[in-house]
Amino acid sequence: MNEKTIPKIASSSSSLENEELNKLIEKLPNHQQPSSPRGSKPSEVFKRMVCPSCGYTFYNNPIPVVAAIVEWRDHEHVVLIQNKTWPENWYGLVSGFIEAKEAPLDACKREIKEELGLSNIEVSEKDLIGVYNFPLRNELIIVYHVQVLSNGTDKDEQICIDKDELSDYQMVKIDKLRPWKAATGYGLRDWLIKIGVTHNADNFVDPFKKGESVVDKATASKL
Repeated sequence: MNEKTIPKIASSSSSLENEELNKLIEKLPNHQQPSSPRGSKPSEVFKRMVCPSCGYTFYNNPIPVVAAIVEWRDHEHVVLIQNKTWPENWYGLVSGFIEAKEAPLDACKREIKEELGLSNIEVSEKDLIGVYNFPLRNELIIVYHVQVLSNGTDKDEQICIDKDELSDYQMVKIDKLRPWKAATGYGLRDWLIKIGVTHNADNFVDPFKKGESVVDKATASKL
């Protein structure tokens, strides 16, 4: 069976699953159309898609991603970033995929260095805020709190964003922060509760349907 004649999967799965499965099939030309979801083993809670030709099982496991609540060295602000692909009102946490054989903590440090140009930071296992499901993109988000440090001189590191990936960043005062209803937003909420800033912890913004933004340009800054 050549690549042009590989059948697409039926519409019995969600559109996201269809897209991912079709990508898999196109990369593996020897695979045929996956069978109906399989789950014959009593121990299997989730149904699996299986290639009837070779028996390959498509598990569609979630992808691990790290995210960082970056607290500025003044202990009063958090750095939020805007990805170039996001609408103008969207801001969020520094985040990125974990590379092969990379520890989540190392991935967190790398992403901050790549996206913000900062290396003088403090983060350890004890700074893990939580792990959150993001089903929209089939991701598992590992959220850390990260403290930006001062070297005690007037030559502290300054933010230098990756302009290939980011379009903007803003400093938002911690007491003005409001979470959003997505994985990283829930991590931000849990951190606010942890540090005792609870007045906005459940006062969610809705950037998706209402066009609200976690960043109020009147009060945010670049410092």
